[in-house]
Amino acid sequence: MTDKYKETEEKIKALLAEHLGTDPDDIDNEDFFIDDLNMRTVDFSDFFKLLSDNNFAVENLEITDIKTVGDLIDIICSEENI
Repeated sequence: MTDKYKETEEKIKALLAEHLGTDPDDIDNEDFFIDDLNMRTVDFSDFFKLLSDNNFAVENLEITDIKTVGDLIDIICSEENI
């Protein structure tokens, strides 16, 4: 795992924690957005907007392919060649 990957992971978790009103330490890569974090489609959509506003390349991501926090981090890092 590169430093850039770790930095990206921490930033995504911080933004997610902010969005959910929780602590980043309470979010694990294995957490499912729906089952563990209780996010609905509208929550996920709003979170994607927050990611976009923070310069993450999410425009071309297929939401249905993303089930866990780790899935999202891996896909974003792949899209940004990290």
